[in-house]
Amino acid sequence: MLEALSKAIHKRKNAQNIVVVTDLGRDPDDEVFFLQLIGLSRLGLANIKGVIVNQTPLSTRARLMKGMFNSFAAMDVTGHAPLFNKAVRAQISALELDSIPVAMGTDGDAGHVLRSYEFNAPYLQSVHASDLQQSGQALLKTVCEKAAADNQKITLMLISAMQDADIFLYCNPDLFKAAIKDVVIMGGVEVNDNNELKRDADGHVIPDLASNNRFGHHLNLDPSNMVSDAARRLYKELQLQNIPTTIVTREAAYAVQVLPEYYSSLTASGHPTAQRLEAMQKYMIHALLEDVLQYKDHPRLTPEWFAATYLHDPTQDLNALLQNADDLMVQIKDFNLYDPLTAIANFFPKLFDPVTLDNAPLNIIGASAAQNGIKNAEAIREILHYLPQVAFGRLPELEHGLSGYQNALSPQLDPKFNVFR
Repeated sequence: MLEALSKAIHKRKNAQNIVVVTDLGRDPDDEVFFLQLIGLSRLGLANIKGVIVNQTPLSTRARLMKGMFNSFAAMDVTGHAPLFNKAVRAQISALELDSIPVAMGTDGDAGHVLRSYEFNAPYLQSVHASDLQQSGQALLKTVCEKAAADNQKITLMLISAMQDADIFLYCNPDLFKAAIKDVVIMGGVEVNDNNELKRDADGHVIPDLASNNRFGHHLNLDPSNMVSDAARRLYKELQLQNIPTTIVTREAAYAVQVLPEYYSSLTASGHPTAQRLEAMQKYMIHALLEDVLQYKDHPRLTPEWFAATYLHDPTQDLNALLQNADDLMVQIKDFNLYDPLTAIANFFPKLFDPVTLDNAPLNIIGASAAQNGIKNAEAIREILHYLPQVAFGRLPELEHGLSGYQNALSPQLDPKFNVFR
């Protein structure tokens, strides 16, 4: 894994141009997703061309995104990132992250209950509405038109509601096909009791009840349909138009869970995003449990699911654990990095084992629990840990391999934190 990254640093070819649709701030996943992309950008593997946020409050969420980019840009300019490895500074791209355009899209999930932790970031107040672009559709069109004119291609990454991509494809089908190389989705598809892909009457796979597929279902013509019309249209149209698409599912994320200390391992950087994430993940998991216990009719997020997915002892009393966020954290065994896994899927295809279709260029990483799509879980975990450290400017000598990486972090990382599992 590290050998591949080392080669990428020296070659700096074929960087993927990325546009992201996100609901940044809703949970830590999205910010860790961007840590992966910033790390990949420093290694010369990615160029972030634009970001659309699509969850109310749109302006505040967009300011959070812009503030995060600005905080990294300031770090690059000053060169004062904590523990910065100056010996390899020449290998690191000084990225103009503050110049990445951020725009506001659709309202996403109208039923979302805003949590106090979502916008608790020191850099939020430094960003004003005038720093943002008002229209996500306009941003997508501008980026795609420039890419097409320059004979370049865009990878569109969707880690939140599907409405913005659905609208853009519907309104600009020719431009979409001309400019979009591929689409990467954090989502899911329906399977039957035998773990076989369900298909519609035309032979196309259909979205399941993954959260990103459900966001926006309040807009459906049929209110009983819990999957959004936008997700259904987008999934089908991508297959009809033969647009290369990768769908990463929760089953893949379950197969590469990380320890809770993952977030602690980031804080040695001293970066405000890392410090925010460590606090945020505690309150996020508490809020998730609160929702699970309150909305017991959810088709997937049940108390049994929460206990089996997150707890050391799944027989514990969830109502008792809900009383104190710190007590709950002690009982958490793993976290799922849904969006961060989506960030790296296109860059390291040999580490994955997707299910493919015979009638469309569609890869499904994690079609079912039995086909989780993970070929090398250990290497994937290493990358998920490594790239944020690169993002923070803490890039150890790659030729030393993983042991060199661990040595470069000590004693900042407590050795009892076996973050590599």
